[in-house]
Amino acid sequence: MSGKRDWTQTAALVLCTVLLVLSFGQRRRLSDLEQDVWNAQNSIMDEVSCLEGQMASLRSDLKSADDLVRDWSYTPVVNQEKRGLDVDVTVKLKEWQKDATLELLWTSLGITDSKGSLPLVYDGTGGFTGKLEIPLNSEIILEAAIQNGDIRRQESLGSLGDTSVLLPVRCESSGMSGPEYQQNQDGGGVFTISSFHVSLYSDQRKVVKTTGNAFRLRCNGKLLAEQAAKPEEAENYYAAEGEFSAECQTGDVLTWTFFCRDESGVGYEFFLREWSVKEDGLAQNAQGVEWPKLTWDETGWRHGFNI
Repeated sequence: MSGKRDWTQTAALVLCTVLLVLSFGQRRRLSDLEQDVWNAQNSIMDEVSCLEGQMASLRSDLKSADDLVRDWSYTPVVNQEKRGLDVDVTVKLKEWQKDATLELLWTSLGITDSKGSLPLVYDGTGGFTGKLEIPLNSEIILEAAIQNGDIRRQESLGSLGDTSVLLPVRCESSGMSGPEYQQNQDGGGVFTISSFHVSLYSDQRKVVKTTGNAFRLRCNGKLLAEQAAKPEEAENYYAAEGEFSAECQTGDVLTWTFFCRDESGVGYEFFLREWSVKEDGLAQNAQGVEWPKLTWDETGWRHGFNI
């Protein structure tokens, strides 16, 4: 009787072991199947994404093939008299009639939005030219309204970008030490920058000649301190010499800028950094849309802007 019980227990143990092995095998198969399904889904999604990209490229190619505009170009120049920018625009058509006309439609997005149009002069061979006067501190979007025989069409030319990138002088910061702020018990404190470096350049990184190069610290918009910028060995690189310190109070807004003049005498003040003085230290601010700021004459350039 005892032997029979032992045999039954052994058989049950073997059966449980077999069932456990089968269970593990089924789980592994299910896991492999789930992985296969997952891989297939990813592959299908990749194929769909690739097809969508190809369709978008095809639509773009078809639209480009259907466009009347072959190419267009522009050249910006600072207009001192009108205190803005003149942009010479040239548009070329793929096909044209003798009586073809083209009107340049522009939209200015900035502190105040505005729209306008400019009829371009036709050269008789599919080319149109004109001078567009645009305000500073804005982004310009252009479209072409074309009348070519019986065909009338409006096509997007794209954006000129922010007018700051159209200026003949541009500036970018390339490194700094600080700032440090030592707060006093009376709520005031001392703001210090140890060093700062900038580079000046024009379109396509060309060398530019400037005068009056200086770093400035403004407090609540007013000039607080100024330091001449020292030229470095590399062309168009300038550095602040030594420490640059100023006293300030909680609530003040400190703006660190770089000033220079181009060969025509136009002054440029470029935003570098800005901080608000808080009770617990400095908080960095984002750049506003009004930068860079330009001055058009020699008077008052140290104390205010003549925009």
